[in-house]
Amino acid sequence: VPLGIFLIVHLFTNARAIVSKSSYDEAVRSLSELPYLVVLEVVGILLPLAFHGIYGLVLAFEGRPNVGKYPYNRNWMYVAQRVTGVVALAFIGWHLSHLWVPRVLGKLAPIDFYDELVRRLSTPTAGVPLTALGYVFGTAACVFHFANGLWGFMTSWGVTPTRRSQRLGATISGLVGVVVLVLGTAAAIFFAT
Repeated sequence: VPLGIFLIVHLFTNARAIVSKSSYDEAVRSLSELPYLVVLEVVGILLPLAFHGIYGLVLAFEGRPNVGKYPYNRNWMYVAQRVTGVVALAFIGWHLSHLWVPRVLGKLAPIDFYDELVRRLSTPTAGVPLTALGYVFGTAACVFHFANGLWGFMTSWGVTPTRRSQRLGATISGLVGVVVLVLGTAAAIFFAT
């Protein structure tokens, strides 16, 4: 759940680009001025993400999906959770290599993020905006993984103990996912166009 909160904040920050370049730059500037930012990012985001990712890879490759024998909705969601987790982890690594690593190494200033995202996402390869498509699909994988994981969290931690409350939890998780997905993909499409 804490990583999901970071995902929401991150996508809301990126969506500020739709308002204006100055709004996005102000949001990035205010975040970049946090004291001990790199320590906060490493300890508060990257280490938990690395643990979640490594543990998730173990679960993904040790899991035994049974959708062939029992093609129920929750069995498909089990498979989709593992697939989107692997895709999300690869996307996050790729995304970090484009922006976070160059920033930490002093090769990219936060004030240049907007222009860098526009350049990367709007440059086509053989006439196709592959980077923009990668961002849209990567964002979709992250958001699905978060929303489905939120439902799983509520179910396994007893927040939604009854079948009715689990359906309500699925609806709430789905709606949160749709809102976050719209924000994230709108920002990616905005930078690409």
